[in-house]
Amino acid sequence: MLLLAAGSFLPQMMLLVGMVLLAWILVRRNIKMRGRSRAVDRELKAQQAEVQKPVRGAPLADAPKEVLRWQASMFDLQRELKAELDSRILVVESLLRRVDQRVEELRALQRDDPAATTHVSDSPGVYGKVQRLAAIGFSAEEISQRMGLPQAEIELSLGLQGEIPQPTNSV
Repeated sequence: MLLLAAGSFLPQMMLLVGMVLLAWILVRRNIKMRGRSRAVDRELKAQQAEVQKPVRGAPLADAPKEVLRWQASMFDLQRELKAELDSRILVVESLLRRVDQRVEELRALQRDDPAATTHVSDSPGVYGKVQRLAAIGFSAEEISQRMGLPQAEIELSLGLQGEIPQPTNSV
């Protein structure tokens, strides 16, 4: 208590507070320096990882051996399937060439014989004449003989109108 009474306590307290403050500042500075050095370390590690990245041309270069074997088998399967598809494409192309040749042959035949593609019964006058003969009472067979058309075609044209006359049986 003597110290309190003499007033010498105040300078000692100030010295103690100063030392605590100095220690606090030093500790804080040390903590900040560690944080900065950690950030620098992280940045260096990121740069090193970027430099040590595997080559893009070799995917899974750092993968386990089992994965690499699986990858190699997939590449082999890919090559086999591609070869099979290429052969099938060649077959389809050759078939298409053959079909094109046949189509061209048929077109040439059509150009050579245009009468083969046109039917007499395609003209509207023939159809009307068939209808008139049927209305008179001729049978499909008789109309066929008179007009020179197939009987099935006559029956078809009359059947569409529902006017097929029955043949007359004259004994």
